[in-house]
Amino acid sequence: MRRRNFLTAATGTTAAVAVPFVGAAPRVGTSDVIRLRKGLDALMELDDTQGGHEGLERAALAGAKEALEKQKLGATQRIRQRLFSVAADYTATAAWSALDARKSGHAHALLDKALYLAGMGQDPIVEMRVWNSYAMLAHQRGEHTEAVDSGQAAQSTPITKRDPFFASLAHARTAIGHSSLGDRQAALRSLGHAHEALGKAHLDEPRPSWLAFYGPAELTAMTAIVRDRIGDSAEAEAASHKALGAIPHQFRRRTGPWPPRGSPWPRSTSGTSTRRVPLPPMHSS
Repeated sequence: MRRRNFLTAATGTTAAVAVPFVGAAPRVGTSDVIRLRKGLDALMELDDTQGGHEGLERAALAGAKEALEKQKLGATQRIRQRLFSVAADYTATAAWSALDARKSGHAHALLDKALYLAGMGQDPIVEMRVWNSYAMLAHQRGEHTEAVDSGQAAQSTPITKRDPFFASLAHARTAIGHSSLGDRQAALRSLGHAHEALGKAHLDEPRPSWLAFYGPAELTAMTAIVRDRIGDSAEAEAASHKALGAIPHQFRRRTGPWPPRGSPWPRSTSGTSTRRVPLPPMHSS
């Protein structure tokens, strides 16, 4: 009798605790994901005006931490994946800030983490973003073979098959890597693919805010870089002038003598030339 009473009491206690937990609605939902993404967009606007800096990196890492902390509050599998995706995007933003500040070792560690989180979130767009940043970092370090490999990894992400806009950026990034290795034929081939893909893209489609820098003006600037590195000086200078004329108004924010402090010409070869700094004469080093 005592045993039966004990089991009945235990079962009742367990039910009182467990049933509300199992049946409770998730405490994290779509509105939380949207709010976190709006914070990410705000950071990208800050980056457009100030460039990478310690405050931006701290804010991005805080956003990533918040997204991951919300995983503990209860959410559907779909929301969990979206939270991983947001955390990956925030971490990639922090990595970009470190890269922009020339903290290459720190940037690489952050990109490793961002790639892991993008995989957990099953997000091919963030994955492509991370490989694009790996290519930029490798170029900054002078590791041009790795830059090509990273550009090709970016090309292989599923989003490049669905949206030629992403494919164009991946091919352009690869072209810069080839040109830095002195491989003229491969550089021009990748550049041709980049222009062809951008011609097929719908430029007015909504895309992530981190991608706002890319478009016809940026591709023309990257073309100037590639042409300069493979020795086509006349074509390079013509492309640089065309790029300057095509810079969207919202990115014409920074003024001052060339080169701006902290933004030397090699920094522009990472593909950010039309975002915050003017292109120098293409015959310069």
